[in-house]
Amino acid sequence: MIYCDYGALSPEKRKTVLKQVYDHLKPGGKFLFDVFSLNEYDSFQEKQIWDILQSNGFWREDEYAELKRCCKYPEHVTLDQYVIISKTEASVYYLWNTCYSEEALIKEAEESGFKVCGTYADVSGTPWNKESPTIAVILEK
Repeated sequence: MIYCDYGALSPEKRKTVLKQVYDHLKPGGKFLFDVFSLNEYDSFQEKQIWDILQSNGFWREDEYAELKRCCKYPEHVTLDQYVIISKTEASVYYLWNTCYSEEALIKEAEESGFKVCGTYADVSGTPWNKESPTIAVILEK
C-alpha cells in the first residue's frame, strides 16, 4: 500500500485495513506501506492558491480553475482541499493525511498484532532518518 494512502484513512478505517491484511496473510506473510512523517507535517504550509490550467492538468483534460486550500490540524493531520471548476462542472476533493512519528506508526502496527521487520525512509528501502518526508514499514504476521 504505497503513496501514503494509509494516512489518508480515518483511524477506524486504518484499524480495519490492518485487521483485514493481518487476517488474509499467512503466518510469516509481509505487508509494506508508507505514511507521511512528522517532518512532513512540520514543513506543511497553510495556504490558499488559485490557478487556471489551460489543458492536460491533473484534474481535467480541458481548461479549468483550481482553488487549493491547505490546512493543518491537531494530531498531525493535514488537508489539501481542491475546488475544480470547469466549463461543465464543479467538483471538490478532500485529501486528508495523518502524519506519523516512527514510534506512533510502530505502536499502531503492533497493536494490530504485527511484528515490525523494518522501518525505512521510503518504500524502495532507503535507510530511515528523521528528515525524511515519509516513513515506510514492513510488517510481518
